Amino acid sequence: MNIKLLVDKKVPSREYASGWGFSAFINGRVLFDTGCDGKRLLKNMAKMEIDIERIESVVISHNHWDHWGGLKDFLRQHPGIQMWLGRDGFEKSRIRQSLPPGPVTHYPGRFSAVADNIYSTGEIEGRYLFKKMPEQSLVLKTANGLTVVTGCAHPGIIKILETVREQFKEKIYLVLGGFHLFGKRRKTIRAIISRFQELGVEKAAPCHCSGKTALAMFHEAFGHNFIELKVGDSFEV
Repeated sequence: MNIKLLVDKKVPSREYASGWGFSAFINGRVLFDTGCDGKRLLKNMAKMEIDIERIESVVISHNHWDHWGGLKDFLRQHPGIQMWLGRDGFEKSRIRQSLPPGPVTHYPGRFSAVADNIYSTGEIEGRYLFKKMPEQSLVLKTANGLTVVTGCAHPGIIKILETVREQFKEKIYLVLGGFHLFGKRRKTIRAIISRFQELGVEKAAPCHCSGKTALAMFHEAFGHNFIELKVGDSFEV
């Protein structure tokens, strides 16, 4: 199963657009988050020669601008797509009313199938700045084990992984995405890394809101099993 990184801060050259936010393209079928704006998203998709018309579903992890910012422009290009939003997280949002008509909207329950071997965790309760911020992640079932793709991990990255393990009871091969550890103390990050190891996570690819300190500490802990991501990367899991 293939993963392509479409939006993040790190880019290999000026041919790609850098931006705060996150977006990943899963197995040629599922777009997970749309970054901070459509201009950056669509530029990087064009550079990576991604055919928008072949995308079947778009999944938005949670109701923050840097994860749905490119959605409106994307839907103008592909209005008939399946869209997966969290019901609680978007209940009072004006996003849906501002979107162009066309997409069929789904509100996933816990571990709903988005595509073959690709599942939404459903909304897991989280908080941000003392407010509720529920969030869904993706789980990919592959021959190597489970890959968990997170947007910002507002529920807590360990809570997400423990929820996934409880459901699937399978090895977690890779955890990729925003871990929301920016500004966290080293002691906190160290405890999270220890729990990753206890859970048997083989590879780690923190990016977006994970923070430089967490990236360095995960790199030290996971060694050659640490994946440093930049926009334009494409790899198999």
